[in-house]
Amino acid sequence: MTKLVVSLTTIPSRLPSLARTLQSLHRQDTVPDVIELNLPRSYSKRSLGRIDPDLIPGGCTVRWVPQDMGPATKVLPTVRRYRGMDAWIVYCDDDQSYDPQWLTRLTRTARKHPDRVIADRCRSSLKWENRAHWKDRALTYKLWRLASLGLWKPVRPDGYVWDVAEGMGGVLIRPEFVDDAAFDIPETLWCVDDVWLSGIYLKNGHAIQPTGVDWRALEKRSATSAEAPRARDPLYDCTVDGLTRMQANLACIRHMRDRFGVFSGQRSTRWQDRLFSSI
Repeated sequence: MTKLVVSLTTIPSRLPSLARTLQSLHRQDTVPDVIELNLPRSYSKRSLGRIDPDLIPGGCTVRWVPQDMGPATKVLPTVRRYRGMDAWIVYCDDDQSYDPQWLTRLTRTARKHPDRVIADRCRSSLKWENRAHWKDRALTYKLWRLASLGLWKPVRPDGYVWDVAEGMGGVLIRPEFVDDAAFDIPETLWCVDDVWLSGIYLKNGHAIQPTGVDWRALEKRSATSAEAPRARDPLYDCTVDGLTRMQANLACIRHMRDRFGVFSGQRSTRWQDRLFSSI
C-alpha cells in the first residue's frame, strides 16, 4: 500500500504558530501515515537563529537534516529518505492551515494521474514572463491593444499552461519524480523553490496537474489566520544578490530553460499571441 507522507520545514520565528498548521494536518479526512518536519542543524542565513527543540510542537516526527537547502528543505530530504519506496510525498508550507478535504483532493487526483505532480495552487511561467515583459512597456502595450481593437491580450486570466506547482497550497509527488539534479540549487535561486522544483519535475517528464479546486476562494477564507505567521521572515519579501522574489522566479525560469529545456514551448495557440510573439 502506498505510504502517505506529509513533509514540511520551518524557521525559529514561526515555531509559535506551527502548531496550528499541524492541527490542520491532523484533521484531514484522509489521514496521513506520518507528518515529518525537516529541520536543519543550522540555517544558511544566520539571522534566522537556531531552533530550540523544547519549542517544537508535538504531532510530527522531527527529522534533523545536516544541510539547509532553503525552503526546499521541506521536501528534498524526505525524497532521499523514501527513494525506492512506494510513497506519496505531500509537501506544504508552515504558515498555512489546510482544509479537511485537502489531502483527499490531492490523493484522488493522483490516482487519476499517477505520473503527474498534483497541486492545489498552480501558476504559469509564461504569465509571469508576460507580465514582466510588458511592465516597462506600458505605452507600447496600450498602442497594440488599440491597433488590434482589443483582441490582443498578452496578459489574460486564462489560456495558460500551468507549469509551476506552489508549495503554499500543497504538492503531491512520488520520490522517483526527483533526481540528483534537484539538490544542486544555485546560490542565487535558493529562495524560489516552487520554480526550481517544478522545473525538475518537468525535465523528468512529470507535468503539473491542478486538483481543480478554487484555491483563491480557499485563500480568502484562510487569509486572516495565515496573515500573522506569513509576516514572520516572509520569503516573498526576500532579496538575494539584489534580486527580488519575482526577479528570482524569472531568473530561475531562464536558468531551467537554458539548462534543462523546460518552461519553453508552453506558448498559447491563440492567433493573437502567435501574431505578436516577436514583439
